[in-house]
Amino acid sequence: MTMPRFFILLSFAVLLGLQGCTVYTTTSPKYRVLTPPVLASVVPGMSKPEVLLHLGEPWREVTYALKPTETYVNWRCRDEWNRFMIFSAVFDQKWQVIRTETWPDPEQAKGRSVLSRR
Repeated sequence: MTMPRFFILLSFAVLLGLQGCTVYTTTSPKYRVLTPPVLASVVPGMSKPEVLLHLGEPWREVTYALKPTETYVNWRCRDEWNRFMIFSAVFDQKWQVIRTETWPDPEQAKGRSVLSRR
């Protein structure tokens, strides 16, 4: 192998390797690894800033017309069997957790890509 070809291949390998080095850790303010123990750490009575500190940026916030005193803050995650799920922390008007809920992601059930939608 000639020397210039070697450096081109080495540069390409380094670029590919660096692209895969982005690691989202539990210290990142935006991204978290949402495992069942992390989700279980959200308990009733926690404030919204505490929940965001544990779970990171939510996927969506929803207030339903039939329950105007409750706001659902949702995160997309996967369960132990690698199924796409929605984890929801339900907040009252004082932004305290009332309860948490987990259910299958309806977008995944319809065969839609969950990674491209927000």
